[in-house]
Formats: sequence, structure tokens, C-alpha cells
Amino acid sequence: MAIISIPIILPLLLLSLKFKTELFIDQRAIFIKLILLVLLPLLAGLFLKKTLVTITPAIKKRLGIINQLIIICVVYMSLSGARQILIAKSATV
Repeated sequence: MAIISIPIILPLLLLSLKFKTELFIDQRAIFIKLILLVLLPLLAGLFLKKTLVTITPAIKKRLGIINQLIIICVVYMSLSGARQILIAKSATV
């Protein structure tokens, strides 16, 4: 649901901030990135979970750590990709 709603709602939310300059949001690019970064790994994980029979507690612990690291990496990639925009916008506000 979020993969579909974020590209639609994000431009509307940013309009409410009333920036001095016009901000263009490529909804299609956001949608594609969400599919690649969220949906495909989710589907791959669900597929692997059904095909792998036994997962030991040690493996589950490692997978949990890997999961958290991936989430941190996604947030870092998003922020670093928007760094220049955030810096420029914070100077004008």
C-alpha cells in the first residue's frame, strides 16, 4: 500500500510547505525505487522462507541483524541522495 501511496501523497505534502522555488517530484522514479528497494527484497524473502525448510535460531539472529543493517542502508541512501536538496532548502527556509 505504501509503495503506491508515497509517490502520490509526497508531492501533495510538499506543496503544503510552500517553498519559494518550485519543487519537481518524479513520481515514477520514486515508485520504481520503492519497488526495487522494498517490494523485490520482500518477495524474495517470502519465496526463500517457503523454500527453505529449517532455519536455526543462530541463522534467525543473523538474519535479524542483516535486516536492520539493510534498513539503515536504505535510510542512508535516501538521505545522501537528497543531501544537496535538503541543504539548499534549509538555507532558504
